[in-house]
Amino acid sequence: MTPGNYSVNTRNRNRSASTCSPWKPAFAPTPAKAVPTRTQIVRAILSHADYCNVPRQSALEHTLFACDEIAGFLTACAYVRPSKSILDLEGDSVKRRMKDKLFAKGVSREDVRKGAEELGIPLEEHIAFCIAAMREHVDALGLRGSL
Repeated sequence: MTPGNYSVNTRNRNRSASTCSPWKPAFAPTPAKAVPTRTQIVRAILSHADYCNVPRQSALEHTLFACDEIAGFLTACAYVRPSKSILDLEGDSVKRRMKDKLFAKGVSREDVRKGAEELGIPLEEHIAFCIAAMREHVDALGLRGSL
């Protein structure tokens, strides 16, 4: 699954999470693309916070913005499940939680929507992709829960 503007490292695509190095996840920049420089990384971090007034320009900047808020929201959604796991979390459940303003109220729903929009993909697809990406690293993220 490669929605929208996501780049997939095809060398690791068919490998299981246990054989895939944490430094080369299944959804990583392809070798043909240069690894971001420190300057590019710092700029991406600054651009993902609107109050820094650094406009997002690169794919890295848009991707960081799109994934930051949703990752925290997905973590919160996983923690309130009986299993406390992201492994059984579904996109529909996340969409319902987004409507509840009191749930994870520190997460900007507008930033979640805007992030998917900046990537040029539907919100539902972005949520599903991020859930799948987090499932790939469930143990490292501490989101296995009781499953």
